[in-house]
Amino acid sequence: MIKKFIKRCMTIIRKTKHMSVYLIFNHRKTVRKLESYGLRDVKIYRFRRWRWWQWHKAEETTIKRFYYKAKYENENCFVKLSRNDYAIKNEIHISRYLSRCAIGFVPGYLHSDEDYEKHTSLLITGFISGMRPFTLPGDEKTFEAVCGEFEQIIKCFVQYGIFHGDVSASNVLMDSENHIMVIDFALGYAPGSEAYQLKDPRGMNYRLSGNVCTYDNAYSFIRLLDDCGLSDDFKCKDCYKRIERMIDAHTRSVTVQPQDIH
Repeated sequence: MIKKFIKRCMTIIRKTKHMSVYLIFNHRKTVRKLESYGLRDVKIYRFRRWRWWQWHKAEETTIKRFYYKAKYENENCFVKLSRNDYAIKNEIHISRYLSRCAIGFVPGYLHSDEDYEKHTSLLITGFISGMRPFTLPGDEKTFEAVCGEFEQIIKCFVQYGIFHGDVSASNVLMDSENHIMVIDFALGYAPGSEAYQLKDPRGMNYRLSGNVCTYDNAYSFIRLLDDCGLSDDFKCKDCYKRIERMIDAHTRSVTVQPQDIH
């Protein structure tokens, strides 16, 4: 047992030590492969490492997911390369579904390949420039406009049977004119999704009752506003009350295994 632990620690140290070499070599290799999909001007945008307790899953590297910025058919695009798991496959499915619905407040779907490599999937969407994570508006007029967009988004989700699953400040973006864009549907649901995965069922997106977890788009947007520190003065506004009244109008309940809620 001790020998296995030491071996694992040495592997982690080795991977971390040679990370810069890995990034240089694999970036060049990846760029060549992405260019075969018609992508041009490929640049690393950011990447996500495995958590230290997840490194036993990593095969070649401590990198879990890569994000690239490139051009696809003369359009700026966002490229996600991710280990094949439920999340990326579900995001590809929902992105395709959203493109058929012609929804304007989500990134446009361009291309995907679940067989990019043996353990990797590829997703290409439109690149959203000039956006920032959601922050509370500072004045009443802007707040009413933002709540109005939230209402339209929730109604659109109801119309097309979509549940986001992970509404947060990092997944709800704003531009300079405070218009809203919603991204990252990896933990969401759309008609045809093979499964429905829960992320932190006791968190802001879910209401837990026994071993049944209820997801509600309106509830999650209200929690987003509350968790950003919305004052009581704004909670009295009609625009906020209208979103509150939408709670329970469109929900999805999921049975949760006991180990998922520890």
